[in-house]
Amino acid sequence: MRKARVLAATTLALVVLAGGAAGANPRRRVGYPCKGCLFDPPPEGATKSPLLVVLHGDAPGGKTPLVERDSSPFVAAAAARGVALFAPMCPRAEGCRVGSYWQWSEGDPPGWIEAQIDAIGREYGIDVDRVWIAGWSGGASFLGWNWARLGARYAAVVFVGGGMPPRDSACAPEPNPTCAPPAYFLVGDRNPLHHLARGLHERVAACSRDVTWDLLPGKDHAGEWRALGAKGKADSLLDWLVARPRACKAELVTPDPPPMTPQTTPQTTPQTPPPPQTPPQTTPPPAALCGCRMGERPPAYEWIAIPSALALLWGRLRRRPTRANGGANRTGMDPRTGS
Repeated sequence: MRKARVLAATTLALVVLAGGAAGANPRRRVGYPCKGCLFDPPPEGATKSPLLVVLHGDAPGGKTPLVERDSSPFVAAAAARGVALFAPMCPRAEGCRVGSYWQWSEGDPPGWIEAQIDAIGREYGIDVDRVWIAGWSGGASFLGWNWARLGARYAAVVFVGGGMPPRDSACAPEPNPTCAPPAYFLVGDRNPLHHLARGLHERVAACSRDVTWDLLPGKDHAGEWRALGAKGKADSLLDWLVARPRACKAELVTPDPPPMTPQTTPQTTPQTPPPPQTPPQTTPPPAALCGCRMGERPPAYEWIAIPSALALLWGRLRRRPTRANGGANRTGMDPRTGS
C-alpha cells in the first residue's frame, strides 16, 4: 500500500511538471537575461509589446526557487494576448541568499529587476507604458514592501497569496509622489499572514483609487494557489492588466527653457554684421620690413624734392672738366669772357 501511494504521488508530480512544460511558450528562453530566469518573447514581428513580470515565492528549504511553477498560471493567458512574460530568479550572486524575494535586502533589489527589464528592452520592442508586475506569496510580499518604488516603472500590480505593509510612507517616488499604480489583491482570509495583506491593502487604498480586493473566504495559502490556477482566473487577471496602461508618467519633466540673457541675444536678434577683419599674418607685410608705405601716394614734399635733386645733378654734370680745356678750368666758365 505504501509503495502504491509513493508511486501515485510520483506520477502526480510528473503530470504536474509535464503540464507546466507543455504549457510553456515554445520560443521560451531559459537563463535569459539572467541566471535561472525565464522569458517568453512577444509574438514574432511585434514592435511594441506589453510585458508581465512574475515574481516567484520562497524557495523550498531555501534552495532553488520554483520559477517555472510559480509563473505557470500566467503563461497561457499572457501568450493569448500577445503579452511577453518575464520570470526572474531571485539572484543569489546579488545577495538573495535563500531564494526569497522578501528577505532580499542587499544592494538594490527593485533596481536589479528593472535592469533586467532594460536588458530585455534592448533586444525586444517593449511598450514601457504597458509593463505590469505580479507576485506570488513571498514575491507579493516583496512588492508590498517596495510599494513606493513601483509607480516609477509599472502600470499595475497584482498581489497573489501574500503582501506586507510597505517600508516607506510615500505612495510613489519623486517627481510624481502621487503616481501610485492600480493594484489587484487575490488573497484568502485563512492565510496565517492575512493580516499583513490587509495592512498592505489599507496603505495601497490610501494611495490609489483603482484597487481590487478579491477576497477568498475560508481559503488558506494552498487555497490561494488553487484559486490562481482555477480555469479562467489568470485570463481575468490578464484582462484586468491589459485594460490598465500606465496612466501617469513618472519620468522627469523637462523644465521650460530660461529667458534669454544678453549673452544669448545675438543668436535670436538680427544684428548688423561687423566689418570684415584682416586675417592674422604669420609673417610681417613688406611695408613693415622696409619702412615704406606700399601702395600709397607720396606726400607733396616728395614731389618738390625730386625736381630739385635732378637740377642739382644737371649742374654738376655741366661743371665736370672736359678734354677741350684739359681740366685747367674747373669753374666751368669761358676763359676768354669769364662768363
